[in-house]
Amino acid sequence: MNNRRILVIALGASLIPRLGWTQATKRRPIVGVIRINPRNTNETFVEPFRRDMALLGWKENDNVEFVFAWAEGRNDTLPKLAADMVARGVDVIVTFGPDGTRAAQSATPTIPIVAMADNLVGAGLVQTMARPGGHTTGVSILATELDVKRLELLHEVSPPRPRVASAS
Repeated sequence: MNNRRILVIALGASLIPRLGWTQATKRRPIVGVIRINPRNTNETFVEPFRRDMALLGWKENDNVEFVFAWAEGRNDTLPKLAADMVARGVDVIVTFGPDGTRAAQSATPTIPIVAMADNLVGAGLVQTMARPGGHTTGVSILATELDVKRLELLHEVSPPRPRVASAS
């Protein structure tokens, strides 16, 4: 499983304790996941998600419930899927891409959303990566505001280089 998915999972898991459950609470937290792809075609997320959440201590049907929804490749179904998640009372919504994230944002002003998209800031889904604002956070695959930090890390772990070139 790649690092971005692990980060999304960790972000989702980190939100669950903040929602205020106690040992006395009988209801398990519900994590809703909205996928754009068809359910049975090239689905490479669900099983690694379940496995990695279990490694983090979140075991399905034990102390957490997962609800998955597939848009079958149709963006026009995303608002209905997001509304269904809200109606089911999910505690966190995990989305992929700007359309899924916008659908979730439109469906609820309060339920935390963990999004994965090319550019969360550029798409207007969050204010900044450091301070997303609102109830949406996540992983921005093309987070250009992190480029300076990436170069600093490269400089720390590699031999000194007078110049770093870009393939633009």
